[in-house]
Amino acid sequence: MHLLTRKVLFRATAFLAFSLGMGWFPHVIKAKPVELAVLLPFSGVYKTPANDVKDGFLLGIKQEELRQGIQLKESAILKFLDTRLDPDRSFVMTKKAIQEGAQAVMGIISSAVAFKIRDLVIEESKIPLILFGAAATPNLKVQSPLFLRTSYVAYQPSIALSLWLRENPPVDKEKPTWACIYADYIVGVQFCDGFKLGYEPYGVEVGRVPVPFKTLDKSPQLIQLAKLKPDFAFAFFAGSEAQVFIADYYRFKLQNRIQLTGPGFLVEPGLLRKYEQTIDPYNTSVGLLSATYWSHDLDNETNRNFVKLYQIEYGRIPTTLAVHGYDTGTLLVKAISQMQGEWDGEQLVALMRTLPVNSPRTGSPLLFNKSGDPINPGYIYVTKRKNDKLMNEKIGSFPSINMDDYLP
Repeated sequence: MHLLTRKVLFRATAFLAFSLGMGWFPHVIKAKPVELAVLLPFSGVYKTPANDVKDGFLLGIKQEELRQGIQLKESAILKFLDTRLDPDRSFVMTKKAIQEGAQAVMGIISSAVAFKIRDLVIEESKIPLILFGAAATPNLKVQSPLFLRTSYVAYQPSIALSLWLRENPPVDKEKPTWACIYADYIVGVQFCDGFKLGYEPYGVEVGRVPVPFKTLDKSPQLIQLAKLKPDFAFAFFAGSEAQVFIADYYRFKLQNRIQLTGPGFLVEPGLLRKYEQTIDPYNTSVGLLSATYWSHDLDNETNRNFVKLYQIEYGRIPTTLAVHGYDTGTLLVKAISQMQGEWDGEQLVALMRTLPVNSPRTGSPLLFNKSGDPINPGYIYVTKRKNDKLMNEKIGSFPSINMDDYLP
């Protein structure tokens, strides 16, 4: 090569390297942002939980952007889609989003929706499926590097409560009897199954009472439950369904005959405020035993900061589903910040599974098992009345519920 040509080439190369370092040609080094489809039921009975999840998600993104000094929108664009809790509609929307370029599908509250789109996303499209709404069915266990669930598995709160009742029997009896009453859809059955898994050697199940979804009167099913005469009942309902069920349970004074227990979705802070409207004469929700993996009053620094920031941002106390979103938003931004502009779905999931990000659930890093499910703690609460206010008081805890210990 001619000496002059070599000098020109050297100077051009040096100038280009300097220019890139100075950011003079940002279009050269910035890849086009990828699209992430976020599916949640923004209309219908689960509208409020969906917004809780979204708000927590956006708050987690915002806080981690500040810590990392980056803007997520430079790497990823979020496209929020309303599933209306309809599996068929969700499938069509997901397929369209992928055809339009979505590189990951996220969110999902309904297990039925998650089942419907799982193979389309993971097997056919080879992109990540990241569940953080709920989609808590244990049957969704997926052995894939493209799968992650940051919410919970339905069995986890149930097992925590069963462990507590094994150590603290609700009645003085060798094998207490129990019945399950639940909202009649996939995850309702599985909450019952999870409790049975943990409690079966210690008590006797005498029956199950499914309650049709979206019914405003639970009295026919409560009559069925009363006829079973269990020592205690395990119940699963959430959102407005929980509000109707708890109001009817206490209005009929069943709590005087059948101790009520269930996951913490029955007594979320927002629901307690509604129950206070009928605290006289029914003492609505008082004495209820519940299990959860997060509560707004957990005493760790990460949780205190989260609750404070959420209240400043949205003017209300966060819910459990908001925590799912917050943890996921934090993990997403931190993972993308490590990818240096190169999109890789498997790498994204691997980073989200392993990066040390403290969660409000424990104040320590959120851990995942080999299937990509979270290893959640278990906290036991009893609902108490203080004057005209209701509160959940923590009475026990279990450090971790790992589904690898309970399922093959």
